Amino acid sequence: MAKKPSKIEEKVVAYDPKAKVIEEYVNQPANGGTIKSQWWKVEPENQFKHIAAVTNSIIESQSYRQMMNLRYARLYANQDLQGFGMGMYDRVTATSIQNRASYNVVKACVDSAAAKIAKQRPRIVALTNGGSWNLQQRSKKLSKYIGGLFNNMNAYSEMSKVFVDACVFGTGALKVFQDGETVKCERVFINEIVVDDAESIYGQPRQLHQIKYISRDVLINMFPEHAEKIISASSGMPGDASTTTSYAADYITVRESWHLKSGKNATDGVKVISIENCTLDSQPYNKDDFPFLFLKWSRRLLGFFGVGIAEELIGLQIEINKLLRDIQSAQNLACVPRVLIESGSSVVEDHINNKIGSIIKYTGTAPTIVTANAMPTELYNFLETLYQKAFQITGISQLSASSQKPAGLNSGVALREYQDIETERFSLVSQAYEDMFIELGNRCIDLSKELSEINPKLSINVVGSQLVEEISWSEIQVSKDQFILQLYPASLLPTQPAGRLQRVQELLQAGMINQTTAKSLLDMPDLDDAMDNELAAYNDIHAVIEWMMEKNEYSAPEPFMNPELCIQIGNSQYLRAKTSGVEEEKLELLRRFIEDSAQLIKLATPQQPTNPALAVPEALPTSDLIPQA
Repeated sequence: MAKKPSKIEEKVVAYDPKAKVIEEYVNQPANGGTIKSQWWKVEPENQFKHIAAVTNSIIESQSYRQMMNLRYARLYANQDLQGFGMGMYDRVTATSIQNRASYNVVKACVDSAAAKIAKQRPRIVALTNGGSWNLQQRSKKLSKYIGGLFNNMNAYSEMSKVFVDACVFGTGALKVFQDGETVKCERVFINEIVVDDAESIYGQPRQLHQIKYISRDVLINMFPEHAEKIISASSGMPGDASTTTSYAADYITVRESWHLKSGKNATDGVKVISIENCTLDSQPYNKDDFPFLFLKWSRRLLGFFGVGIAEELIGLQIEINKLLRDIQSAQNLACVPRVLIESGSSVVEDHINNKIGSIIKYTGTAPTIVTANAMPTELYNFLETLYQKAFQITGISQLSASSQKPAGLNSGVALREYQDIETERFSLVSQAYEDMFIELGNRCIDLSKELSEINPKLSINVVGSQLVEEISWSEIQVSKDQFILQLYPASLLPTQPAGRLQRVQELLQAGMINQTTAKSLLDMPDLDDAMDNELAAYNDIHAVIEWMMEKNEYSAPEPFMNPELCIQIGNSQYLRAKTSGVEEEKLELLRRFIEDSAQLIKLATPQQPTNPALAVPEALPTSDLIPQA
């Protein structure tokens, strides 16, 4: 007698009749004949079957979320998109243009929030709590290393996409991973992330899946040992309408699954890459978190996914669209000029035309042209109220959305105060966005440590203001308990001209810059470059001292250096190095540097004449006849 399928088996088969591998697995059971939700406990060669069944079941139970994400995407894109599948994400319904809203408050609020928060390019700085001289120098190089890595993997651009996803869908995802011998990051579409609602009730699931389309040729190149299975796999995602359409690109569905270990000494952490008919890779996973960073516009009370701007404004946007359709219909119906002609009046209809200076002949009452009001004034006021209310709910002023400043605010201080008040509404999401950069820096450090074990010569090129510096990971080699990462803004100058002028004046009055630098800053928004010019002598001396401390070799001060500044900085660095316990031979290099700087001052001082006859002037002649002054 055949075994009756379980409920989860019935759901899988009903949801995905095209997945033959699942049907065969249910009809011809192996390992007891049941699909195990704990797929990480199954032998690797059969894990793909259980992963496919579990993910399909989760997707079916969360079909409402897929539908709502599509709805939010339609609101933001202002189009009736058909779906997110292959060949569907750019298709719109036939009535899309006719039904498209012309008052898209969702997109206005999302783009305004992104322009306020995601436009910044913050930099990560590694700080030490005390520590030796060598540790402080390694922390400085670590800050440069992280900055160079951010630029190389295009982190700022990817993070801005993640922020927009968080605004539209409620949750944005960034994946940080190794690619060969480099660290990379990429924005992940939130529909690719699959988590169980029951398991993630507190927002911290123990298993996570990513379902992604990958080119068949790329996959064969990645896993040549499974080439036959990859070739025999079906194209597209099972159940996707695009699978019936012929495409030049041959993509198949790949599932990447993670299960976190259950405890510190547990061994059930695993990472699996699978397709519909094969387990491509299965290996232990000993990390405490998934290789994803998640950003949420607003957190729900329970669950994994967040609430976005589109969800907050969906009711208002629907009501605005309804009012616009009513107004449009009324305009077409009522707001049409009509000619009133009295019955019995002798008026030739052909005389009523759009010719300039035309003559209308009539007998009796003259014809009257009238135009009715389409809608009452209250309706238009209500529409404007709804539009304003949407910005109030989001916390964005309409002036910011239209790139305008409030009337009367002209000084830089007033504008900065206004910006602070308006940004207060975004303090939580802004803090979460900044914390995401800090966590990205920590992930980059962890992955760099792993890569350095494979490639001991791991290095990265860091682009400075005037040169490119190569920093090797072997020069850093710090542990997480020796430093903390903090976030600093990339520029200290405001973007508005009035605010920039006020800030430059404050720096000038404080004596931090000179007149020349102040004038250059009025047209140049990058404060770092101007400060580099001001601090060129200071930075050059520091660079020489750091080179001596690192290489343990002496470098004499040059005549073009400022010798007084060399002594000042040298004394400070000497006392600091002595307190930090730097080796005696390095302290001797600093003492020698200070003495040579003093010698430069002595050589530059004009010498007094050594000949006494020339040094002492002759006495003035005296006479009793001439009074002495």
